[in-house]
Amino acid sequence: TEQGGAPAVPPPPGPAKGAVPRFHEIPDPGISPRTRPLTTAYEDATVITKAPWFDPIVKCDAKAGCCARQVAISLAQDDVRIKNTVDGLDLADALLRGHQWGLDLKFHAAVLREELIPCLQPGTIIHADSYGTVLKRFFEGYRPNITVPYLLITSETDGHMPMPLYAPKLVEDDLLMHWYGNNPLFHGSLFRDGAPVPDEYRKKFTGFNLGLARFHPQTPHLSAYLSATNYSNPFAGIENKNRWIQSSELRDATDTAKVLFVKFGIHRYAKHREVPYKMACGDATDGTNKTEERKKEPVSCTRPEVKFDMRTTYQAASRYLFGLSPPGLGMDCYRTYELLLLGVVPVVKASPEYGRLFEGLPLVQLDHWDYSQMQLVEKLQNYIDSDEFRNNEFGGWERLFLRYWRRKILSQTGREG
Repeated sequence: TEQGGAPAVPPPPGPAKGAVPRFHEIPDPGISPRTRPLTTAYEDATVITKAPWFDPIVKCDAKAGCCARQVAISLAQDDVRIKNTVDGLDLADALLRGHQWGLDLKFHAAVLREELIPCLQPGTIIHADSYGTVLKRFFEGYRPNITVPYLLITSETDGHMPMPLYAPKLVEDDLLMHWYGNNPLFHGSLFRDGAPVPDEYRKKFTGFNLGLARFHPQTPHLSAYLSATNYSNPFAGIENKNRWIQSSELRDATDTAKVLFVKFGIHRYAKHREVPYKMACGDATDGTNKTEERKKEPVSCTRPEVKFDMRTTYQAASRYLFGLSPPGLGMDCYRTYELLLLGVVPVVKASPEYGRLFEGLPLVQLDHWDYSQMQLVEKLQNYIDSDEFRNNEFGGWERLFLRYWRRKILSQTGREG
């Protein structure tokens, strides 16, 4: 099992003195295209098996032939680590996998097998890939033999959590301490006549932010940028907010050309993305009807199949106040996190659970994708004029880093030193 408590560096700062520099204002750090997209926190951590301040507990089950041994893992590497899609695996003590992807990553956790169940300790963190087949194997095969309180994390797919079949476990399973799941959605079939989600379901379930992608070099570029800004919150403080409040481009806008960044693929997720693209960029998805103002921008609203390298895309996005981020296969989307880390306010499709996922962060939620350009501009202007934006220091910035999630989860299991 993992025990927090090794010395850690102070947390990333909040607001900076003066406005936080934009991505396009920071010198190119020269990141190679061959840079490994990411490492795990475990690979970057200090792992301690014994120290003057740490005497590990070892518990064995002679009949099962297994042992559980404590180790201490430093927390310092989490403080400036951007949350990403492998962090659910990184936080766990035991893994139940469904699909192995082609990245050579190392984790602290052991693969959960039936013979290890007698050695699970109170507060064990179990990660199950969020496939229906994996959850069936866990709840119907492994869970009946678990006798200690445990915390569950489900991620690694685009599936919405908790699945309707297993959501009742939030109420029925006394040993389930808490459930963290990606793409949070309480399916309407769970509750009669569209009734609100009962409190007893919510109190044991927390949406787990998707974060950045594992297969794309988002993390190296954004980590270099954040390091250059001292990880400062670009939405906190009047110096930063004035970028939106005092924007003549937003005040004088009659369309979104100068204020809304739009760049995403459509082919794979046409059902979710073609309509918002047309709303923001015009009727044609081939870029042929771009306005004169849009033609001045080489990246935003270009044909969806046109690719740009990561730095070029981020340089373009960082010049905008807002960025459009429709869903992918699941509700959550990497783009939303990229925009936030670049200091750009995401514009998304409204959903109660999605709103909770970004609590304490700036977010414009649209009820539908049928707004005219002027209606969309008014939506953006109204958000900036709202108390929600002007009186909010956006402390949810910490949710974008692994530090927040590690400490929250260890604290819930009584294991943070």
